[in-house]
Amino acid sequence: MDRSPAQRLFSRRTRTLLPTTTTLLKLAAPTDTLEKMTRRKAKQALYFNVGAKELTELNPGDAVRVKPLHASKRNSPWLRAQVQRKVDIRSYQVRTEDGQVYRRNRRHLSRTQDPITVDPPNSVSTNALLSTPTYPASNHLQRSKNYPTRQTPTAPTHRRSPVEL
Repeated sequence: MDRSPAQRLFSRRTRTLLPTTTTLLKLAAPTDTLEKMTRRKAKQALYFNVGAKELTELNPGDAVRVKPLHASKRNSPWLRAQVQRKVDIRSYQVRTEDGQVYRRNRRHLSRTQDPITVDPPNSVSTNALLSTPTYPASNHLQRSKNYPTRQTPTAPTHRRSPVEL
């Protein structure tokens, strides 16, 4: 843009304490700002789309590999899965070999030729996947064994008095 936001808003320069000529403070003719922005966006899209490519669409029943959730581990293997259905433009619902159902973007799915054996949908109870775990009433405040409990510091058994120091 060739003008500041204030100049575009008020169609003129704003008054400042800096010496300025009076001709710069007069109203200016509106410029073709919208056209300039459109051309700039088109130019930016042209350079961005040079390396972009469309991924092929997947069909229900296709064997795919699913990128793991925590891909920060570089050596973690991609899970084998089968496409169940297309959910959105680039989003698919897939079922892994162990029966877990995930929704993943197309960029996180890779088509594969590996044969896959997916448990039928009825073999894993949907209610078991969706329900929250229940705990006995006496243990409802205890933490899970998977998480370490926080050790609270114990008070010292003997304190020195100021006289002993």
